[in-house]
Amino acid sequence: MPHIVTAFENQLQDLKSSINEMGRIACAQFAAALDCLEAADAAAAQRVVAGDRQLDVLEQHVDDDVIRLLALRQPMGGDLRRTIAALRIAADLERIGDYAANIAKRVIALARMESLEMSRDLVPMGRLALEIVGDVARAYADRDADRALAAWRRDREVDALHTRIFAAILQAMADQPDRCAAGAHYLFIAKNIERIGDHATNIAENVHFLITGTRLPTDRPKEDESSFTVVTS
Repeated sequence: MPHIVTAFENQLQDLKSSINEMGRIACAQFAAALDCLEAADAAAAQRVVAGDRQLDVLEQHVDDDVIRLLALRQPMGGDLRRTIAALRIAADLERIGDYAANIAKRVIALARMESLEMSRDLVPMGRLALEIVGDVARAYADRDADRALAAWRRDREVDALHTRIFAAILQAMADQPDRCAAGAHYLFIAKNIERIGDHATNIAENVHFLITGTRLPTDRPKEDESSFTVVTS
């Protein structure tokens, strides 16, 4: 039902539009970073790094709008959930943009050294994480709790890939110690992708709470065992 105070409803809709735009940009930035990684394109990676500023500006805009709404409108119930969810989701989308920019920075560094050629493994992992980010962005835009829940459950797929790829990179570094510097950059790229999956999961939780008013279990389905990985020399 529309608010009696039409201006308040318009402000809430503006907040939603800002989050939708952040979701679009975050997906575009992440996709571009993966393209750079796959093509080893340092020039395109520079553009991804420069583009991160867009998300920073939009997040600040959302922060300001939320503070204004809380101070002047004092929302309650579902309106309060809409307001707080926007604040939290904006923070996660901004971090996804940061990680995309970090991937691009690693691509720039890798262009200046002999590579371990691990991109063929990392890009599919990244595409999976990108698909999940796109799903949670659509779940927010469409107010789709089922899509949010399905995306939340898929983070374990990213975790499992991260564990396998992490071990493969460590083994490659052990086998080719002269390329350990490149391996370190690939390890960071893998972790950046895994963290993007975690932030997408955060968004899924907030979307689900926004729509249903109930929280998903705090014990997330996780399958990242990279901390226990060992390799043979």
